[in-house]
Amino acid sequence: MAAIVLPKGSMMSFNGNAITEHNRGEVSVDITRIENSQRMHDGTLRKVVIADKLKWSVSWNDVPDTDVACVDGKWGGKSLDAFYKSTPGVFVLNIKESGNPKNYNAVITDFSKTIKKRGTAELWDIDITIEEV
Repeated sequence: MAAIVLPKGSMMSFNGNAITEHNRGEVSVDITRIENSQRMHDGTLRKVVIADKLKWSVSWNDVPDTDVACVDGKWGGKSLDAFYKSTPGVFVLNIKESGNPKNYNAVITDFSKTIKKRGTAELWDIDITIEEV
């Protein structure tokens, strides 16, 4: 069985492994600013920005548990679950924004799955939160 290739391919990959687009919701991006601010004796504010770090939240509804059952043949529920369990530390997150791939060193800070339907292929709901190191 040949995998179907979606026109734009996967938006994200973990350590070079493409993640399925099968029923993926939006990818929300938040910025956490690491800064130090202090009021001076004359009432003015001194602020030093150290860095801006990104945080991504992504979810899938009714994603098949197996890679073969996904419409694009990319990593499905079991592969995402196995990656989370085997990678407690830093990994390389590749995100394609406007067609431009960019690599980030990141960690998974939150992972949850709900098994919704059972049958020849289980359907899961998955939520993942990833933060830049």
